Amino acid sequence: MSKQLRVLVVEDSKDDVLLLIRELKRGGYQPEYERVDTADAMSAALDSKKWDIIISDYVMPRFSGLSALKLLKKKEIDVPFILVSGRIGEDIAVDAMKAGAQDYIRKDDLRRLNPAIERELEEAEGRLKRKIAEEALRSLSLRYEAILSAVPDIIMEVDINKIYTWANKAGFEFFGGDVIGKEAAFYFEGEQKTYNIVQPLFAGREDVIYVGSWQRRKDGERRLLAWWCRVLKDSNGNVTGALSTGRDITDIQRGEEMLRESEKKFRAMAETSPLAIYMSAGIEQKTEYINPTFTKLFGYTLEDIPTAEKWWPVAYPDEKYRARIEEEWRTKVRQAIETKSEIEPMEVIVTCKDGSKKYISWSFISTGEQNWTFGLDLTGRKKVEEELKKYHEHLEDMVKERTAELEKKTAEVERINRLFVGRELKMSELKKRIAELETKLGDQDHHEESRSVVR
Repeated sequence: MSKQLRVLVVEDSKDDVLLLIRELKRGGYQPEYERVDTADAMSAALDSKKWDIIISDYVMPRFSGLSALKLLKKKEIDVPFILVSGRIGEDIAVDAMKAGAQDYIRKDDLRRLNPAIERELEEAEGRLKRKIAEEALRSLSLRYEAILSAVPDIIMEVDINKIYTWANKAGFEFFGGDVIGKEAAFYFEGEQKTYNIVQPLFAGREDVIYVGSWQRRKDGERRLLAWWCRVLKDSNGNVTGALSTGRDITDIQRGEEMLRESEKKFRAMAETSPLAIYMSAGIEQKTEYINPTFTKLFGYTLEDIPTAEKWWPVAYPDEKYRARIEEEWRTKVRQAIETKSEIEPMEVIVTCKDGSKKYISWSFISTGEQNWTFGLDLTGRKKVEEELKKYHEHLEDMVKERTAELEKKTAEVERINRLFVGRELKMSELKKRIAELETKLGDQDHHEESRSVVR
C-alpha cells in the first residue's frame, strides 16, 4: 500500500523532478509535490502547506541549495532537507550537512533516496514527539511554577548536605534572593535541635517529619516556622535531600500564648467570682466548667450536671414550671448561639441539691465555640424586698387606721363647732331682744313722767 508523502522539490529542471518522483513511487510512496526554483516561490510554498520532506538541488540559475536551507532555518520549520545534486564535491556536501541538511545524494545514484527519506521521516517524527513532550513538560513546569509561586507557604529544597538548592516565591521573600547555596543552619536563631530531629529523614528511616524552628527572616527578625519535611530519593532509593514546606506561625503562637494567659486570668477571676458560672460547648451545651460559687450556691458538681439536659430536671423539678421557663430559655439561647450574642437576664427559682430554693437571675452569652451562663443570687434581695413589702403593707394599714381616727375626731369637732355656732347665734338674738325690750321700757317711763308734769 502506497504511503502519502508531501514533497517540496527545489529544482529548476522539470525532467530531474520527474526522475525523483518516479524513484519515490518505486520506493512505495505516493508523492504529492510542488516544484519551486526561487526564494519567493519556496517561501510561499512553505507558508501555504505543511511538507513531509524537502528535496533540493544544489546549483540553480536563480537559487541555490544552501540558500534554500537558510530560508528553511529562518522560518524555523522542522522538515527534513536532503540535497540531491551531481555537481558538488564531498567537501561542499559536508558543509551542507553542517549547515543543517540531513543528507546528500548524487543524482546519478538515487538508490539511497528512499532509505534516506524513510530514515529522516522516522527521525523527524521522533523530533516532533520530543518537541511535543518538551513543550508539554515546559508547560507543566510553568504551571507548577505558577502554582508554587502562588502558594503562600514557604517551600524549600535542600540536598543531602542540607544546602538550599531551590525555593519558591514565598521562600525567597522570607530568606532573601541569595538563599540558594546556603546551608539551612545559616538561618537558625538560637540553640535548637532541628538537625537532630530531621536526621532520621536524611538517614532514610522516615519519609515525613514535622519540626518547629526559630529562624531569621531577611529583615533580621526572629520568626517561628513550622516545617513539614519530606525525603527526596533517586531512582535507586538513595536519599538526595528533602523538600520542606514551612509556615510562619509566630503570630499564631503569640496569639495562643495571649489566649492562654487570658484564659488563665479569666479562670482565676471565675474561681473567685461571686457569680455562679457555667460554661458549655455547642448547641447541646455540654458542660465543660462550673466555678466554685456555682457548686457552693446550688450544691451541684460537674458530675451531677454533665449537660444542660441533666440540669433542668434537678434544678426545676416542678414539671409545669420547668416547661414554661425551659421553652423560653432555649429559644433565647438558640438565638444567642446563632448570632453570637447575649440574652436579657432571666429571673427564675432554682431548687438546690439540698432542696432549698433560690431566686437566680441568669445571663447567657455565646462566643461561638463556648457558651457562658452567669447566675446572680437574688435570694437575699428577694427576702429584703418581701420584708419591705410587708413593712409597707403594715404602714399602709396604720395610715388607714390613723386616717379613719382623724376623720372621726374631725367629724366630732365639726359637730361641736356647729353647736357653738348655734349657741352664739341664739345669744346674739337674745341680747338683741333684751335691748329692744329695754328700749321700750325706757320710752314708757319717759311718757309717764311727761304725763305727771302736765297734771
